[in-house]
Amino acid sequence: MTRPQEGWDASRLVEWLVASLENVESVEILAFHPAASLVKRTGHQDRDYRLTPSMAPADSLWFPKHQAVMIDLVEHGFMSCEFLSKAVWHDENGGDTVRETVKRTEFHRRRLEEFAARHPQWILAMSSKVRLRSGETRHLPLLDFQCPAAKSTYLAAVVDALRAIGQTEGAVLESGNSFHYYGFQLLPVDRWHWFVGKCLLLSPLSDTRYLGHRLIAGESALRISLDPSRPIPKVVALLRPAKLSPADAEERLGRADEAEGHEE
Repeated sequence: MTRPQEGWDASRLVEWLVASLENVESVEILAFHPAASLVKRTGHQDRDYRLTPSMAPADSLWFPKHQAVMIDLVEHGFMSCEFLSKAVWHDENGGDTVRETVKRTEFHRRRLEEFAARHPQWILAMSSKVRLRSGETRHLPLLDFQCPAAKSTYLAAVVDALRAIGQTEGAVLESGNSFHYYGFQLLPVDRWHWFVGKCLLLSPLSDTRYLGHRLIAGESALRISLDPSRPIPKVVALLRPAKLSPADAEERLGRADEAEGHEE
């Protein structure tokens, strides 16, 4: 099976990923209408916010605008319970989300195209939840970033951040404004919670509001987007396990033999 390559779009990557998970029975795909952002829901999208008089507007500085809005409101004494209630709102019913369970052996891009055709103008996404042949639930480590893809230094920072939280196999995709990440190693539910917690610690690179909503929902989801009106996420970097030098491999083998000797 051909390994993922830079330039692959999200649908091709997901098709390969599902096919590679041989112990998986089924996966889930979603279609939904995206909710308006906190900034839009509170009517603050058309104003520049300065964290201090000497700082540039948040948009040019690159700082998550919802955080700039909240700081600005507090600093000027305009924070309200109404705003905070909107800030912590989560649609417990999933809004207009449509969910379809697909057997691994029947998952392919044509199936995604058919699903998208039944829900035009909706966002098509991959859920982190998968079901094993044993009936157990596992999660794909999926992550949405908020740092700007337009600034070249951030891609390297994203890759380093993923390695810092233990990710060794996966793909980073440019999603339009920022990046998405698909990890290739399945996680038990408790380790998925650990993963999301670690991702929160990567703020402001990671999208903390996305992560908060995903914890509440009990699953992550990333846009595949076969809709030509939206940017199609494409692979821009791949994480692969580091190759050991012959000396490192010999040292590791020696440590393993030593440990085995102690057990005897």
